Amino acid sequence: MRISTSKRIYWKLLRKYRTPLIGMLDKTYYAIPYTYLALYARKTNSLLKYVPALGDCDNFAFVYKGIADRECNAVGIIYGTYKGVPHCWNIAFTEEEGLIQVEPQSELKGARLEGYKPIVIVI
Repeated sequence: MRISTSKRIYWKLLRKYRTPLIGMLDKTYYAIPYTYLALYARKTNSLLKYVPALGDCDNFAFVYKGIADRECNAVGIIYGTYKGVPHCWNIAFTEEEGLIQVEPQSELKGARLEGYKPIVIVI
């Protein structure tokens, strides 16, 4: 299992996503297998149904983090914009790929997601 310090993760986030608004909640982070990202998204989608303003992006992001937290501390939440509209999604520290953004509603994932702009990251 890949382990990293909060200081290392902080600097990786800062360089990669160019936002100084990063909250680190743990001293040490334990990476998760990349394949878990899709499993967590499927589980999240089985528990929630999209309802505008009630069951939307923030609910999906928080539930996704809650599911991941049962096994690791390597998943966080990003608040930012998607195509200029306020949005919330997840970030994960993976063993194989390093830092990956995850859109739990659509299971989209990648180092950078097109149209997504992080403003605040909490992991």
